[in-house]
Amino acid sequence: MDNTSQLRPWSQLLMTGLAVSLVSGCVTQQTEQKRQWIRAAEANLTHEYAKQRYQQVQDVSYQLALSLSKNKPDYTGEVKVDFTWQPGKQPLTLDFVGGQVNSMQVNGKPVKAAYNNWFIKLPANQLKTGRNQVIVQYSHPYSKDGAGLHRFIDPKDGKAYLHTQLQPYDGNKLFPQFDQPNLKATYQLTVDAPVEWQVVTAERESAIERLSSAQQRWHFPRSARFSTYIISLHAGPYQIWEDNSDTPPLRLMARPSMANYVDAEEWFKLTRHGMTFFQDYFGLDYPYAKYDQLIVPEFNAGGMENVAAVTYSERYLTRGKVTRELRQSRANVILHELAHMWFGDLVTADWWNGLWLNESFATYMAHLAMNQYPEYQDSWLRFYSRIKLWAYEEDELVTTHPIEVKVVDTNNAFTHFDGITYGKGAAVLKQLAHYLGPDNFQQGVHNYLKQYAGRNTQLEDFFNSLAAASKQNLTPWVRQWLRTAGVNTISARYQCKNNKISEFDIVQQASNKYPVYRTQRVLVGLYYDKGKQLKSAKQIPVTYLGEVTPVSTVVGRPCPAFTFVNVEDWGYSKVALDAHSENYIKRHLSRITDPLLRSMVWQSQWDQVMAAKLSLTDYLPWALKQLPLENNEMIVRQVVTNLQESYDYLAVLHEKELAIFGPQLENLAWQQLTKARPGSDWQALWFEAFIHFTHTPAGLAKVEDILALKRRIAGLAIDQDLRWQLVVKLNEYAIPSAAQWINQELSRDSSDRAERQALLAKAIQPQTKTKQYWLEQLWGNSNLTLQEQRSLVEGLFPTSQFTLSANYADQIVGQLNLLKEKDSRFKSTYSRLLPKLCQPENVVRLRTALTNLEFNSPVVQKRLKIAIQQEERCVAISQRIKEKNRQQL
Repeated sequence: MDNTSQLRPWSQLLMTGLAVSLVSGCVTQQTEQKRQWIRAAEANLTHEYAKQRYQQVQDVSYQLALSLSKNKPDYTGEVKVDFTWQPGKQPLTLDFVGGQVNSMQVNGKPVKAAYNNWFIKLPANQLKTGRNQVIVQYSHPYSKDGAGLHRFIDPKDGKAYLHTQLQPYDGNKLFPQFDQPNLKATYQLTVDAPVEWQVVTAERESAIERLSSAQQRWHFPRSARFSTYIISLHAGPYQIWEDNSDTPPLRLMARPSMANYVDAEEWFKLTRHGMTFFQDYFGLDYPYAKYDQLIVPEFNAGGMENVAAVTYSERYLTRGKVTRELRQSRANVILHELAHMWFGDLVTADWWNGLWLNESFATYMAHLAMNQYPEYQDSWLRFYSRIKLWAYEEDELVTTHPIEVKVVDTNNAFTHFDGITYGKGAAVLKQLAHYLGPDNFQQGVHNYLKQYAGRNTQLEDFFNSLAAASKQNLTPWVRQWLRTAGVNTISARYQCKNNKISEFDIVQQASNKYPVYRTQRVLVGLYYDKGKQLKSAKQIPVTYLGEVTPVSTVVGRPCPAFTFVNVEDWGYSKVALDAHSENYIKRHLSRITDPLLRSMVWQSQWDQVMAAKLSLTDYLPWALKQLPLENNEMIVRQVVTNLQESYDYLAVLHEKELAIFGPQLENLAWQQLTKARPGSDWQALWFEAFIHFTHTPAGLAKVEDILALKRRIAGLAIDQDLRWQLVVKLNEYAIPSAAQWINQELSRDSSDRAERQALLAKAIQPQTKTKQYWLEQLWGNSNLTLQEQRSLVEGLFPTSQFTLSANYADQIVGQLNLLKEKDSRFKSTYSRLLPKLCQPENVVRLRTALTNLEFNSPVVQKRLKIAIQQEERCVAISQRIKEKNRQQL
């Protein structure tokens, strides 16, 4: 699953423990039963129970018959579960969350289902050693939160669309099953659906049988064997594009109301490139008979690697200008999900502690494949600015964790869909390839996939394959990089005599919390002024270890103008510039011709702001001066993101500084917008930056004039998606005509995007009664979908409405304990409302809330811990600004 282009979701953990003392002598039968029965009644699967069930169950197959409709709230089904059973200490259960069991048979005999809304307990006296068959007839409501079988009704035409999202533990919402990754199974589906629908799963249909003028039955052959979380069922009147130019056959699907925005030719071209690249790199053919890709509405993540039926979010479609940034993001997710067909689907981790390897590997491989695509040979710059920086940010949070971590249950698994699992894991795989050599790494991957095709694996299986291919002992590497948390910082320390380097060391710093010195291979660069450009005379590969690593190979070389110890971004480590290099880039940043190096140097300055070592009021003048000189669009996006965060810091408490820098940021965006080539991606980038920074009366007047088409910018098409951004901005500042603009746009745009944007625009209006109303709707309106809830949360308390946020802080925090009975996705969504006030008092408020939380929820606990740390960081940044002001008095 690709999760890199949105806020990371976390799930609920409700772990019921049963502590039983084991003493010598007799124990009662009741106590023995309690000791053995380790499954709690909840929507959760523990690793402990999964291990015991794995000892009881093997060779599973499912025959599934489903009846789907576009209007009824539920769908119905019958599943035949065939499996080999070996009696064990634990009662055997079928996972089935939130449905209704209508009837049940075990080995041909009707039985009363022992069902508790979370799982079905199978009667041991009806099971037999060897082959068994359980038949369950059931019904289940369609999902509104994207988990299980989700139904969406298109407001433009009233048509219904279904898609599944089952990772990590929602396959059991589709049908009763043994929902754990190491119980791989085959699947044979029969689906009754409206005649106008397409039905898609892991296999192409073998027959379609007409049942009536309104219904038909789709028959699918038995599938290959794979895990329950990657079976899928998608249905609806999708438009289909096909490419049969090579094997496997490709199909792409989207709803007709979005079809005009689908570039099927480019989608197929990228997929064919990925097929060729991965088959060559892995040394294995694509493992399935076909490859379908569906762009589906209200999808929670970026993409999902369902076997041969991948799903993508509609965020990769735009109703306006298609920028290179969007196209490259789309290319990345296409290649990410395709890589999973081998790594994750064909070979699958035994349990969810292996999630990181699936996702990290797909993230790394997507960029490796993208770098071989002619248009995206700057993919490693994207990897740094989008993936690596995400990893560094999360690795410095109090909630960081080792890459390889114990996962006690499926609820806990969901908390690890984060920048460590995706970003840091991918980054250390990249540096491992440099450490071992790319050929050795590739050979190890090939050996691993070939040996374990169709099977489940443990972490050591992968690293044993790499170790054998490279003839290196990777145990120390695994210990340093996978079993410890935190990011190190490296820097150059050198002396020059007579303009020659006399000493040169790489110095490694570790945090107090994670005092680990790691070993990796980096590229050291020495740079010299050549006219108005900075040129590298020598780049030296160095494997550093420990706190200090001497680099004797550079001694005697001319003293450089600039030095960088992680050229080409081989290593996973932040870089602190030496004083000489720091002074150089303050004056001559634009002389660095390598975009990747320049991106890392830009980030080194922002890192100092985040560490409260550099005042924001010192950073901003430098950044505002240097940014107009920057000629790489990806770097400008990176820096603009940091400037937006700078603006938010100032907006909270620093009215004086905001009055100085706020208009400068707004004016910079407007100037760059009007200077950009008409119709260019640069123009689109700066227009979105202008919308974000606009807050002055003059700027807001421009926004309204653009929306009313009274002011035109040559080459800039104000498409419907951009119009909604302008409407939201006007409502944020309560422009007199703001509410009228919502109604006007709704009369022009009847799409689901319009409905969500209208919700956002209404919630963002800065009135107390408005906030209270939408907070009540968030809690009480059960008809809201997850995507609509997210829109409300996004709009309720923007940074510009600091006072309103402060007024509601106690209420929002005080309602946290009411989340106990809510589902995990609502917990995650609501927790985004935690107040950001940049005040010590708010730190105390949040700490108290964490201490007084009355239920065990990883998602809420994680959000609270992060909110506390971010408040503390904001306070430190604020103090740094105040100290700077005092020094100037």
